[in-house]
Amino acid sequence: MASTLSEFEKIQILLAEYNTLRDEVISRVDTGYQIVAFVLAALTIVVGVRFDWRMELSLLGTLSLLIWLIWLFAMRDLACLARRVIALEAEINKRSGEELLIYESRLGGGARDFWDIFGERWPFRRIA
Repeated sequence: MASTLSEFEKIQILLAEYNTLRDEVISRVDTGYQIVAFVLAALTIVVGVRFDWRMELSLLGTLSLLIWLIWLFAMRDLACLARRVIALEAEINKRSGEELLIYESRLGGGARDFWDIFGERWPFRRIA
């Protein structure tokens, strides 16, 4: 089936997706900073309030596990978003015939394969 959309309209649709995904990345990073602020406040309370040492260790362990899980899934989702943004940059640049969009593919977090620092043991390497 032949497409009835012009090349300009196709680029506009791709740009709309690109902008939506970039906004999502910014939103998730912002949420990450809010989580860090919450965690620091929670740690301050746990350390500042005098609990039994077993209770303190239990709270710190639970909080640490929760932080790690949140970070794990947030990074996996950000990696998925970054890869799609890189693909959109390449597609838009190819269709336009110029290097118009380069940030994520050259300078952003998706340009460097962050997941390689964990090696093959990284559980979400193939999903992300």
